[in-house]
Amino acid sequence: MASVVMHLAIAKLVNEKLGMNERELFLGTIAPDLSKEVGKKKYKSHFYKNTRSNIPDLEKFIKKYRRSMKKPFEMGYYIHLYVDKLWQEVVASDLFNTDSITLLNGSVITVKESDAKKLLYSDFSNINVDLIGRYEIDLSLFYLEPVIPKTKIDEIPIKKLNLIIQKMGTIIKNSEKARTVVLDQKNVHKFIESSADEIIDNLFENFCVGK
Repeated sequence: MASVVMHLAIAKLVNEKLGMNERELFLGTIAPDLSKEVGKKKYKSHFYKNTRSNIPDLEKFIKKYRRSMKKPFEMGYYIHLYVDKLWQEVVASDLFNTDSITLLNGSVITVKESDAKKLLYSDFSNINVDLIGRYEIDLSLFYLEPVIPKTKIDEIPIKKLNLIIQKMGTIIKNSEKARTVVLDQKNVHKFIESSADEIIDNLFENFCVGK
């Protein structure tokens, strides 16, 4: 999965075309990961095709919530799923093998999946400061009293959204600018910007919004 700040950066770029309420869009963008905070599997919250998949089924979400797609919370939720799909297809497949990970220096090291995730999460923390500044991300969602939206999305416990707000806010607060060992910052920028472009094109083609 992409980091919370990557999700927010992409959502912001997409919203430059949508003009929706940004804070509510951002809330929708982090909402799917609430499942982890309440001890639930991601299968339901991330609309996986089956229990063995880790790629969101966008059509499954659209089929259920098409009529709500012009609301910022629902749009943010959709953007999160789309970004996770792209991350798995574009980034994760190149970085990870079944038992190894490729470092920036070109070396391939054998690691357990849990250790590979630790390296990646460390890089997320090290690159957050750069991304927040580069994309001028408004972080007020994480320090102002949240307004819980009215939504029909029932894959997560909406009334507990404050848990994911607090968790993501803490992650961002504890970020430090440092060297990465797995993620190339230029490639991260490219992923963010190309993902935003693809999502905007998708929204225009399927919902006539975004251009």
